[in-house]
Amino acid sequence: MGKEKSDAAIDKREQLLRISDLNMETIQNFNDKQFQGYVETLISAINIFPLQRDKLESAFRDKDYALALQWMNSIRNRLSQIHADNIVKEYDKHIHLYQDITAVRHEKMKVFVDYLFSMVNMLYADVQRVLYDVDAEGPKSGALVKIKERLYTITELNAKKIEALTEEQIIPYIENLSAFQENLNAQENGLRGSFKIKQYASMLRWLSQIEEALVKIHADNLTEDCRNQIKQNKDINGIRHERLEIFVNYFMTSLNMLATDITSLNLPKLKR
Repeated sequence: MGKEKSDAAIDKREQLLRISDLNMETIQNFNDKQFQGYVETLISAINIFPLQRDKLESAFRDKDYALALQWMNSIRNRLSQIHADNIVKEYDKHIHLYQDITAVRHEKMKVFVDYLFSMVNMLYADVQRVLYDVDAEGPKSGALVKIKERLYTITELNAKKIEALTEEQIIPYIENLSAFQENLNAQENGLRGSFKIKQYASMLRWLSQIEEALVKIHADNLTEDCRNQIKQNKDINGIRHERLEIFVNYFMTSLNMLATDITSLNLPKLKR
């Protein structure tokens, strides 16, 4: 058993060494304990990146360049911790151009931010494939256990139902999680658009569609909230617009937070 674990660690190290943005010499010189700590640092960096990206995008969109620089430096520091030295060098080469926030050219900075996101996304996707043992056949059993453990951290999901999922069921379940994330933006636009022009019948259809997605990912509390609102507002002639608006804002905020939490886990793209 110990040898199998050691062989797996060696295999992971060899695969990480093939990722050109990581410092090959540094990773090669880690002893077993250091390498285990390094893997944990990689996972932490991957998990925190969606938050960093969202905060940076928000600050940049608001033209709060001082805050945007703080989040860019936060991303840079994580890259430094995982020895992504090539990207860090590129970052350091360009970042001095934006230190004077009164002279920042928005469009030029946008090119750099987009470039940074592109590089980091590709790196983390490569690392993720190595860490979670994802191949053309899907994840291996050990990776499935790790995936479940990460899903338990999302309080909106029913941990008991996730725990009961078999290996055959976990793959379509993760596909349902991905579908929930991918469809949420369109569903939110449809729901809010219908609500704004008081097309309540259309709005209820959007709620029903969202409810179906929540059932598939075992987000039971949110499913119940959604289901109750559909029942309470079946008589569209008796709907109180202002009261329903409170629910819509709360509900969509909750769904977007759930989608962000799911994204932060960096679940692998699986194939049946």
